[in-house]
Amino acid sequence: MHARRDRLRLVLLRAFAALSEPLRPSSAAALPEAPRILAIRPDHIGDVLFATPALRLLRKAWPDAYLACAVGPWAREVLQDNPHLDELIVCEFPGFARRPKGSFLEPYRALWQWAQRLKEGRFDAAIVLRFDHWWGALASFLACVPH
Repeated sequence: MHARRDRLRLVLLRAFAALSEPLRPSSAAALPEAPRILAIRPDHIGDVLFATPALRLLRKAWPDAYLACAVGPWAREVLQDNPHLDELIVCEFPGFARRPKGSFLEPYRALWQWAQRLKEGRFDAAIVLRFDHWWGALASFLACVPH
């Protein structure tokens, strides 16, 4: 059952990826002069701490950008005073919350709700700082983040 679900999820993610434009050095010129950039790091404290050099480099690359980072409530304290961030967004990422899921659909309902919240942020780019975090990538897509 899990293998079938994982294969279906992978097919859907690849389809969504084909519809969105990745942020590459060549397409970075397409961003506004002061872009609104969202970094997503759903992990726990240690992994979020390791994301701080990436945030510093993003700020260096786009000094006038509005830079936000989404983390779980368990990692809020790690980034709450980070000088490179304009906003810290807290989201209880379903795959990382250490509590049982209510139902199979719960993570997808949360995904839709979070995407609607992200849409209000009018982000120009989203960078998922975890290579396998499909949930954050799909939420960014559903929030109409163009890059």
